[in-house]
Amino acid sequence: MRRCARTNEAKPVPIRSGQQEAVAVAAHREDRSRSLIITREQWARMANVRNRREKSDRLRLQRQYAAGMPAITPSYDDIVSRNAISILATPGDLTVRNGDIAVTRWGNLMLNSADYSAFHRLVQTWRYNFPTMSTVFEAMLQTIADESSAEADLDSMGGMPWTSVRGLRQDLDADRYHETLDRMNVVKVGRGIYAGMITLFLSRILGTFRADISATQDEWRSTGALLQGCSFGQIIEAAANNVRHADEWLVTSSASTQQLKSVRVITAVLQQPMPMDGSIRGFAHDVSPDILDLLSGRDFLQLERGTFAFAMALLSHREKRTASL
Repeated sequence: MRRCARTNEAKPVPIRSGQQEAVAVAAHREDRSRSLIITREQWARMANVRNRREKSDRLRLQRQYAAGMPAITPSYDDIVSRNAISILATPGDLTVRNGDIAVTRWGNLMLNSADYSAFHRLVQTWRYNFPTMSTVFEAMLQTIADESSAEADLDSMGGMPWTSVRGLRQDLDADRYHETLDRMNVVKVGRGIYAGMITLFLSRILGTFRADISATQDEWRSTGALLQGCSFGQIIEAAANNVRHADEWLVTSSASTQQLKSVRVITAVLQQPMPMDGSIRGFAHDVSPDILDLLSGRDFLQLERGTFAFAMALLSHREKRTASL
């Protein structure tokens, strides 16, 4: 019995114009979006799963740090899910503009839109820095316990509660006393360094995100849940300026308008009144540990949640402005 031969000739691929290509991409994206529509009940179930996963992630972080293990890099889907980043709920597709593949201002391939790509970049940056930043955060928390331990040692030496203004008692072991004071100063400086690293990182990624979505300064200041009238991004920005310019503030007799912008945010958030003479020298110490304490509640995943909640609110605020134009 003779078989019929089949030809393997390649069929010619039709060449489409830029407009036809854009229409095809849009139709493909619409088909995928329809398949991803979910009901309220499904969304509620997803929220419950997200909450359980977040609790599990928090416990895993604590166990890893206690065991001296580096934190594991979270997956992209985990970050999107546990922070309910709705814009990234649908997969990203390449975008065609003017008949060519679109790119972002960074030269990367644009996915769906400039806003989608900006959020995608923010999530990826957070993911890759998560092991380092979470480890630094836990080290910062450890300095609080170390300082309390040093204060307890000083109390036991003197037989009375310790204060920094009390003079050296004659019956104290001077060497042990000074060694303990050194230990206290080491952990205080360390806490400032750890908190400063995290603050500068947050300031950089949020500042980049603001530029990527073309948000205004007014939107940056008024977006999201406000603490003492200040936004999450505004607070991080002021704390980062403290890290960068604390030495300048210490020797400043007459504060500039630019310096006062940051100092006024810090005074409001920490509820520390500005001196009558307008001096900012009292704010030349490391404020980032206290700032992160307020924003995170000493929980790194809460800090993550606040970061992405602010980013989503900032994008929503900007979308309302551009929609009205």
